[in-house]
Amino acid sequence: MLELEYRNGAYSRWLAVPVEVYQAFCVAADAFFRRSIQLRYIFLRGSLSPRCGA
Repeated sequence: MLELEYRNGAYSRWLAVPVEVYQAFCVAADAFFRRSIQLRYIFLRGSLSPRCGA
């Protein structure tokens, strides 16, 4: 099963998706992220958990 969750909380599920198709999707998504986002925009790294005493 391939499941995608959208930012608005909705999701879609596709049944009987072969492992090879899922893996190709993951590779394409990773390549897209690296090519279109990671190398083009400034990012911050850190934790989203609240700090003590904040």
